[in-house]
Amino acid sequence: MLNRTIGITGCSGMLGRHLLDFFLKRKYELVGTSRTKVNIKNKRFKWKKIDLSLIKNESDYNKLFKNVFAIIHAGSAVPSNNIKITKNDYFRTNIRASKKLINFAKKNNIHLIFISGAIIYGNILKKVKENYKINNSKVLNYENSKRVIDLYLLRMINKYSCKFTILRPSSIYGKGLKDDKIIVRLINKVKQGKKIILKSPFEKINFIHANDVANAIFLCLIKKKYGVFNIGSKKLYSIKDIAKICNNFATKKVIIKVNKSRNKLMLKTRFNISINHAIKNLGWKPKISMSRGIRLIFKNKYC
Repeated sequence: MLNRTIGITGCSGMLGRHLLDFFLKRKYELVGTSRTKVNIKNKRFKWKKIDLSLIKNESDYNKLFKNVFAIIHAGSAVPSNNIKITKNDYFRTNIRASKKLINFAKKNNIHLIFISGAIIYGNILKKVKENYKINNSKVLNYENSKRVIDLYLLRMINKYSCKFTILRPSSIYGKGLKDDKIIVRLINKVKQGKKIILKSPFEKINFIHANDVANAIFLCLIKKKYGVFNIGSKKLYSIKDIAKICNNFATKKVIIKVNKSRNKLMLKTRFNISINHAIKNLGWKPKISMSRGIRLIFKNKYC
């Protein structure tokens, strides 16, 4: 019988919840881990409470993911306005625990998909491809903790031809996005009928809906694709663009006022990545437009 059991770390996060919704709809068996309980009643989903920072031995993962054919590693310590994260948190959760999981997957011939991010490319002006040279930094923060594991996986792939996939998505959004994120802040302003005041000039940002990321993961699994793939949109949006889209779904349109700032624009674009490799080799393309994605958040739906 074909094994259809997938392990997912960080299943209570915004992307994790989209992954559960996506793969349960496709009749997969799921084993999800997180610190926060996921209240989903489905006989094909088993939740196991675990703090990745406490993982010290590969054998701990064997207890969690004993019978899986693939693991989607989406769990990590992520900075936010409400949670203080130390350098030690980044090391224990994002680096040490991830390396243990990678070694477990290698030893057991498990297809591991790591959710890295376009953030690892740093602040660059040109559109980047997957072969862009990434340099480690001695600074231990969220960005570099992702970079460390990304490079660690690359070495494993090149040296041992492991069944590993690295996805580098741009800025992910969707249902469950935290309140401190700009898209949710703009949506809340519109829902409350409050004036939106913005400061120009505006940088253009590459956003990708979580369901499109889930679909890229799905294609990697069924087509057995390994290596590195950028996952993002073809079009970039400014905060002003997003505010206008949000206003389209308002019961009563709000005023959008733009004030000019004396501050110079540091970057014209953020997460400006080439997605041609994923389009050509995965047969993947983004399906959810920014307008549809924001509408889904308004309706509190995954897809």
